[in-house]
Amino acid sequence: MTGRVCIGFDARIRPGSRSDLPAPLIGGRTVLSADPSVWLPPQALADQWNGPIPDWGNSLGLAKDVHALRPFPTGPDDCLVALTASKHVVATEIQRAGPGYFDVIRSERELLADGWTLVGFDALDTSGLISGLHGCGFAEPSLLYFQHHFWPQLNEACLFETDRDAAAFGAYRGVEIREHAPFVEVGVCVKSPAIQEW
Repeated sequence: MTGRVCIGFDARIRPGSRSDLPAPLIGGRTVLSADPSVWLPPQALADQWNGPIPDWGNSLGLAKDVHALRPFPTGPDDCLVALTASKHVVATEIQRAGPGYFDVIRSERELLADGWTLVGFDALDTSGLISGLHGCGFAEPSLLYFQHHFWPQLNEACLFETDRDAAAFGAYRGVEIREHAPFVEVGVCVKSPAIQEW
């Protein structure tokens, strides 16, 4: 177990649960992502970020506490998401955005003990929660390299199985897409009774 801590909470629409939102697929696998433009939140929650940061939000565009999301998940189509990262990511974000956004920090270990499931790792540009894995696209030579070197390391949720693989991919993408560098590896944890159906 590592020293990763929760960097915030979100709600997302369970893939494949709504016919008006087709589930993104890669090679027949359903895509989960730390990026809310890839794995969508309920519209009522997404609308909360169209202005200043809400009191319950942090500088990453995530809820500081999972209880702040209670009004937004609307039913069986939604699940809760917690993103985890190294303590260094939190320290860097506090230095960038100032105090007050990360006053209560839960460890990934605490989340897992509380019934959350770690489904994999993404590589994320924390300025905008942009996934280097699913949110940036690939040019042709890069796509071939990705398919050969990184695709075999993805699990059924199209996330990396280990944080080490996500970190290696993030370093590769950071050189390739400098405007989004650095990409940091983040754990994607979910809490939903239907997680086994994905």
